[in-house]
Amino acid sequence: MEFVPCCQYRGDGKVTKTSDKHRWNMLQLAIRNNTLFRADDYDMKERAGIGKQYTYFTMEYFIMGADLLADIDNPEMPIHRHWKYREELIRENKFVIMSHGGIDMPKVISKSLLLRKYHDVTRFHLVDKGIAMEVGSKYIRDEIGMGRYPRYLMRDEVYDYIMKHRVYSKE
Repeated sequence: MEFVPCCQYRGDGKVTKTSDKHRWNMLQLAIRNNTLFRADDYDMKERAGIGKQYTYFTMEYFIMGADLLADIDNPEMPIHRHWKYREELIRENKFVIMSHGGIDMPKVISKSLLLRKYHDVTRFHLVDKGIAMEVGSKYIRDEIGMGRYPRYLMRDEVYDYIMKHRVYSKE
């Protein structure tokens, strides 16, 4: 499995809260010693200087929380925040969507004309039973930001790196 972290400065004007350097180092620590995992810095190195970078350009298979899929075709989202190339992204890729935040994925898909258009047995793999992804990067950032220490939610090496470099501290 290949991990391709996005560059810090996205095409939609969003800026990740954590630098490319720290996210890359934490990824290296998280997948170290696992020969099935590989990190690719294509998005961070090759695409970052181009200006506008969109998920569509680096996608083939996407593992994400249900909250992100719910936003792909959200009509309530301001137009400048819509996913660029969202129809091509959905049409040309496969998704593993992890249950997250109590989002009912079949309901999200059934309400979205775009997602329904491309919903078939091979496009969206919903993981909503047994494994739940209630712990994501935002949760970890929030916990550390509130002075809590979610040590057992990640590999020790990643936790130690976050603490040593004060990656998510508010100071």
